[in-house]
Amino acid sequence: MSVFEKKVYRAGAWALVFGYMGLIFWLSHQPSIPVPMWFLYQDKLYHFVEYHLLAFSLAHAYSRGTQKNRFLFAFLIAAAYGITDELHQSFVPGRDCSFWDWLADALGAWTGAYLYLKSENVLKTRHERSLSTTRRAPKK
Repeated sequence: MSVFEKKVYRAGAWALVFGYMGLIFWLSHQPSIPVPMWFLYQDKLYHFVEYHLLAFSLAHAYSRGTQKNRFLFAFLIAAAYGITDELHQSFVPGRDCSFWDWLADALGAWTGAYLYLKSENVLKTRHERSLSTTRRAPKK
């Protein structure tokens, strides 16, 4: 992949992150979202998944530094965005600011960043194994 292609790929990754953040903002600005309730605390699962995807996307888009720094960046940005999202909801009629919603956001962010980096390690290991098997000399 050329340098230009890498830059375009990274720009696309960041565009998806910011687009997704915009979607979260828009959804949070709705007075209510008609979703059938199948079980108690279902909204916490939605918060968890929403911020899991955000942190996963952030970890993918942020390509600098060590894995620890990438994890911290993705987790902290997603968790901080969760705080701003909850504060934003306090100004929307029919919505409220909830510590428990933010906790679900933060847990989702933690797992999203963690699982992205773990999946990256697995893919890297598989790639290295496939390269090592193709580099062997042919048997005579």
